[in-house]
Amino acid sequence: MIRNRCVAGAARWAMCSLVLAILAEPVAWGTMDSDPAAAQRLDRLVRAARTFNYDATFVYHHDGKMDEMRIIHRYANGEERERLVTLSGSTREVLRDQAKVTCIIPDDQTVVVGKSRPQSVYGTPVLTASGYREHYRLTLLGAARTAGRSAEIISIEPRDLFRYGYRLWLDEQTGLLLRSELRDPAGKILESVVYTNLATPETIPDSLLRPEISGNGFSWYTTLDSMELPKRSSKWAPGWLPKGFSMREREETPLPSGKMPLEHLVYGDGLASLSIYVEQLPKSAPALIGASRMGAVNAFGAMIGEFQLTVVGEVPLETVRKVAQSIDYRG
Repeated sequence: MIRNRCVAGAARWAMCSLVLAILAEPVAWGTMDSDPAAAQRLDRLVRAARTFNYDATFVYHHDGKMDEMRIIHRYANGEERERLVTLSGSTREVLRDQAKVTCIIPDDQTVVVGKSRPQSVYGTPVLTASGYREHYRLTLLGAARTAGRSAEIISIEPRDLFRYGYRLWLDEQTGLLLRSELRDPAGKILESVVYTNLATPETIPDSLLRPEISGNGFSWYTTLDSMELPKRSSKWAPGWLPKGFSMREREETPLPSGKMPLEHLVYGDGLASLSIYVEQLPKSAPALIGASRMGAVNAFGAMIGEFQLTVVGEVPLETVRKVAQSIDYRG
């Protein structure tokens, strides 16, 4: 079903497509000032992750498992292309260019294609607005050595319990990521990324950006025909959001004849984000009620009449639960 594909797809993007993050000790909550030097380093990371050529391998720890992965990123003529491929366990590939993201999943015999959105190098938060600094404290913690290179450590601590915190090790020479950790508000490590090799070649050939798996004979799912809509025109709205979260995007995906489109609402604070999916269910279809989790991605499902509401995000479970239970129809 489309609903199930959306929930699973959102979780897969979190694992497959380049959005993780970091924190290393229990957070001291409060309205503390950020370190300007840390903000400068983070801005440098975002620029470097977009404009450098790099070919890197890393180890991704999550859910008691370990995946070895390789990421190849090219920036040429003002455009980015990127390929992420697993080196251990089940084969997966993610390819991204300016227009679309393609996730190839041989275990499920599926290929999922969606629109390209702001991304950053695997293991770092996606920064889409400067306002996030009002809801996190940025601190420059000092120097360290990792992956055989000198690094600077940045801590990003949330000011409340409704979002995750981050800790980043940044290469002094390039500003690129060398290591990251993600912990929940209680201090539990949810995910970590440790780079074992980082190269920054002057050029990257097309051959390194082509998938090894063609996807021929697989089931293909796409949201490329989704239509962006005015943000204020939705009849569905959450009555509660963490402070600083606002609607960043709204779109509808056409469904087979006779069914209402799948509505997708995206909310964020400039760093963390969550999605709300709204789908009208047939009477015979099973509903998704309650919580589920994949890695650091939490989901919570609820029903309003015949409509399935699913909230998905790389935020604590309490956040998606409160958002889901506050959604109301305002038609």
